[in-house]
Amino acid sequence: PGRSLGRVRGLQMLGEATAVAPPGARVAANLAGVDLDEVHRGQALVRPAQWAVTDRVDTRLRVTGGAEVSHRGAWRVHVGTAERDAVVLPTAAAPITDDGFARLELDEPVPITAGDRLVVRETGRWVTVAGGVVLDPEPAGAPRGRAARSRRSAELSARAAALADDDRVSLLGAHLAERGADERERALRACGMDATEANAAVASGVVQRAGRLVDPAALARWRDAATTALARAHAEQPHAPAAPRDVVERALAEAGCGESNVEAVMAQLVEEGAVVVAHGGVARPDHRVELRDDDVYLWTLPMF
Repeated sequence: PGRSLGRVRGLQMLGEATAVAPPGARVAANLAGVDLDEVHRGQALVRPAQWAVTDRVDTRLRVTGGAEVSHRGAWRVHVGTAERDAVVLPTAAAPITDDGFARLELDEPVPITAGDRLVVRETGRWVTVAGGVVLDPEPAGAPRGRAARSRRSAELSARAAALADDDRVSLLGAHLAERGADERERALRACGMDATEANAAVASGVVQRAGRLVDPAALARWRDAATTALARAHAEQPHAPAAPRDVVERALAEAGCGESNVEAVMAQLVEEGAVVVAHGGVARPDHRVELRDDDVYLWTLPMF
């Protein structure tokens, strides 16, 4: 979380130099560019932008020993070597007594990604009450109301199933289905994916445009909204060769396309031919200008 940048000059394990350290090993790292007083217990050594650094995560918790986990109580979360005080917010609102989804709000950020394991302990008695797995390291605002909670539970179930199958492409699909689209690097970071897995996702149907990844189903909704709005604009102004660009932008916004996604979606619609850029505006590819009656009259006059 300190975000200091440095260079790894070498690694040692059991007193011997090594180039690779397996999970769970005790490793000494020789770092250049990082002062010793910047390093503290609970920090992580990672590549830049490899993990989300966050103080809010959505998880699946499994409660042990007849305990109960809810928004009441004092909780301590252990993830990696980090320890953080936390507020536990069960997704379904009711206390978790066996297995359930919950949002953890941490008192300080930690570097984390989907699939990371964690432990929840009760601070007062200092006993372990639950183990869990991170499903979403950068969730949106907390769900409010029964319908929103039910929808979020279904989304987290899809994430949990993908992680159980070790299927990062499906995890990315679930991530994009929730958001419609996301900045490419942020989506890959949240899902713990590398470039090879990202290419597999694109090959499976995920749309990549202008630095963003787009859910195919969301793109279909936005395409329909854009072309429907253009059809209506052409019907209202049949003599105009094109409609203003904001006709499509408003339609995309009303269909749930966030402002940060508009440029990428517009570029994709133009690329695939669903929308044509012409005459300083945009149009459907099948739009044909209708001449006014006076235009037709002038057209029929003899030329001298």
